[in-house]
Amino acid sequence: MIKAALANAGRVDGSAITFSVAGRAIKASLNEQNLVDKVSYLSSAEVVGDYPVEITYSDYGDFGGVKFPRRIVQTEDGDPTLDITVSAVRPNAAVAIDVPANVQQAPPPPPVTVAVEKLADGVWYLSTPNARSWLVEFNDHVVLVEGMTGEARSLAINAEIAKLVPGKSLRYVINTHAHYDHAGGLRTYVAQGVTVVTHELNKPFFEKMWARPRTIAPDQLSKSPKPALFETVSDKKVMTDGTQTIELYHMKGTSHNVANMIVFMPRQGLVYWGDGYNPPAGNDPRDFGRTPEQSIDLYRVITANNLDVKTIAPAHGAGPKPFDDLKKQIGLIAP
Repeated sequence: MIKAALANAGRVDGSAITFSVAGRAIKASLNEQNLVDKVSYLSSAEVVGDYPVEITYSDYGDFGGVKFPRRIVQTEDGDPTLDITVSAVRPNAAVAIDVPANVQQAPPPPPVTVAVEKLADGVWYLSTPNARSWLVEFNDHVVLVEGMTGEARSLAINAEIAKLVPGKSLRYVINTHAHYDHAGGLRTYVAQGVTVVTHELNKPFFEKMWARPRTIAPDQLSKSPKPALFETVSDKKVMTDGTQTIELYHMKGTSHNVANMIVFMPRQGLVYWGDGYNPPAGNDPRDFGRTPEQSIDLYRVITANNLDVKTIAPAHGAGPKPFDDLKKQIGLIAP
């Protein structure tokens, strides 16, 4: 921290040191011995926007002439995320760490590319690395299942939608649950006036989080704010135009998320699940790709609602798999 302050024109004001790195303000406080006891700064996430990170260093000891904290605690947005107790320190110990010559010149992330797979008439899998959405064509609009990861992906998905179904607007985006990888791209659609369909428990969370500042990573919605449009689900919701039908079911009692939903298309026998059944590549149905109890959760909800499922096409994993693969995984039929 001290080296970073020296390298970035740090300023000392009493017991506080402040400086900026890449436009982000860093603040450190010193104790009576002029040892760093707290560092704080802002970070950002797609769902929650700006959030404070605070690291405290306490109970300094003398280790071979070097003062070092015996306790290091980190909080993010007020929640503890790291708690370390230091029992020994070896100053200047020999280490072998190869640092790439271009470590300070990391290339920008590559553009998001979308792979398209047709699941049924008017239904497509839109896939980016480890993130898969459905696109469903209705008579006069389209519906997206899951706005994942972040704005860059949502914009790439929008471009693909325009190619696949020109002339039809995106009216709804379905959100299966509020975990960041599944909800990080929703704000892009809010900025475009698209209605978010999610479980009723998620609505107040999204409204609260989306009202927070976005100074670290501004997005379309922060630049042109507007209220989010919601349609919520309690136990079940049906979306249909007489040709296509999407059914949403609350996964009561699931171990993954209290407000988790599955998406079902009855005519095609297709199920989409946000998390819990992530089949890997290959044809061995015994590969869970996730924890066994969550595969059992999925089967339980499917059977409790008498859904005639033929194929599971989930948010993660290698792609669509026969429903029988799930039954083989949980031991209902022989592999």
